[in-house]
Amino acid sequence: MTATIRRHTISRYLRRSRGTGTLRLRLKPAHQRCGFVQGAWWPRSTVLGTELSPLLAAIRTRFGMIERVRYHAGDWSETGTQPADDVVLDGSSPSPHVVTLQGPDLGELRLLVVPPYTEPTRAYDIVVAASSVHDSSTPEQLLELSQPEFGDLLQERPRGR
Repeated sequence: MTATIRRHTISRYLRRSRGTGTLRLRLKPAHQRCGFVQGAWWPRSTVLGTELSPLLAAIRTRFGMIERVRYHAGDWSETGTQPADDVVLDGSSPSPHVVTLQGPDLGELRLLVVPPYTEPTRAYDIVVAASSVHDSSTPEQLLELSQPEFGDLLQERPRGR
C-alpha cells in the first residue's frame, strides 16, 4: 500500500511539473531554517537566465525583493539572459549544486539544485528529502553525486535544453 501511495504521489508531481510554466520547487516551512539548504529546485535546463525568471517570480511573491543570486558557475552551461535588471548574478559561489538568493526581507535562502537530467523519480525523492524539516544533509549527500559526475552530466546534455 505504501508503494502504491508513493507511486501516485510521484505521478501527480511529475504531471504537474511537465507543464511549461510549472516551477519544480519545494521549500522547508518558513519557520524552519535548519540544515544546509532550505529547499530544493529542479530546473528544466542548465541555462541559468532562462530558469531563474520563474524561480525569482515565485520567491518574490512569498519573500519580496531579491537583490542577488549566487551560483556555482560550473553547474550551468551558460548564464543566458539577465532575468531582471535589479538582480545581480554572482557566479562566484564555492558551493556546487546550490543557488543562494539574497534580499532585504528574505535574508539568505539556499536551495539545492537538482541537475535537470536527473531521473524523475530520483529527482522527486531528492526534492522531498532536501525540503524536510529533519534534513541537515549537504548537497553532495542529498544528490549522492561526486563533482566529476555532475560535470559529466553537463558535458553530455544537449545544448540549451
